[in-house]
Amino acid sequence: MFEPYHLGTGWSKKNAAVLACLSEIAYLPKKEAMQKVSDLSDRPIDFVWFEKNDTQAFLCNLNGATVLVYRGTESIGDWMTDLDIVKTKGPAGTCHSGFLKAFIDTWDEVLPHIGRDGHSPIWIAGHSLGGALATLSVADLLWMGIQVEGLYTFGCPRVGDQEFCNFINAKMGHRARRFVNNNDVVPRIPQRIFGYDHYDHVMHFGEDGTLHEDGLSWLALLEDRLSGRIHDILSPGTDGMKDHFMANYKNLLERMDDGH
Repeated sequence: MFEPYHLGTGWSKKNAAVLACLSEIAYLPKKEAMQKVSDLSDRPIDFVWFEKNDTQAFLCNLNGATVLVYRGTESIGDWMTDLDIVKTKGPAGTCHSGFLKAFIDTWDEVLPHIGRDGHSPIWIAGHSLGGALATLSVADLLWMGIQVEGLYTFGCPRVGDQEFCNFINAKMGHRARRFVNNNDVVPRIPQRIFGYDHYDHVMHFGEDGTLHEDGLSWLALLEDRLSGRIHDILSPGTDGMKDHFMANYKNLLERMDDGH
C-alpha cells in the first residue's frame, strides 16, 4: 500500500518500489499504462495522461496521494550524444535548457491537476530524462509555495546549477531521494565542469545490489564501479547503460521492499 506521507526523517521503501514500478509503466502506451496503474490500486485512480512533442507523463491517485510520473527517453544513446549543455534561467536557479523546454511542453496542462483539492500529498517521480522533468516540476511547485511530499528519481541526470540544487535541498530535505544503480552513466551528465550539480540524498546501489544511503565515499564508489565493469567484461562498454535500465532499478527496490 502506498504511504501518502513520510514517517519521521527516513525514506519509504514501499513508496520507492511503487514509484519505480510506475516509472517503468510510464514507458508503455496510454491504455496499457492506465490498466497497469489500475492494477496497483483497489480504488479508482483518476488516471490522467499528458503528451506533447517528446514529453509524456501521467498523474494518478494512490491511497489519497497525488502521484505524477514522467516518462524517460527510449533513445538514451542519441540523447547523450546530442546533449546540449546550455543553461537558462529556471525556477530558483539556472537549469539545462533542453530539460526545461521538455518540462514546459506539458506543464500548463499538468499544473491544474496538482493539489487542486488543497490537501492531497504530492509525490513526483521519473527515470532518466523523466527524473529531470520530475525535479523541475518539484522546483516549480516549491517556487510557487506548493508543498511536495516526495521526489524520487531513478538514474536522473544533473538538472541545474548549485543555486537550483540548494533550493531543492532546503525545501525538500530527506523527502527528495536520487537512486543511482552502480555504474549508471546518466547521473554523471552533464558534467560538473559545466556548472551542473545534483540535489542531496543519493541512494547508491553497489555492484552487489547493496544500497548505500547518501552514497559512497569517492574511493569506495570508484572501487565499486570498477568491480561492476570487471563483472561485465563479456559485454564491454555496456555496464553503464545496463545499470541505467529502469527494470534494474525496479527489481532492486522490489527485492528490498520484500525484505531480501
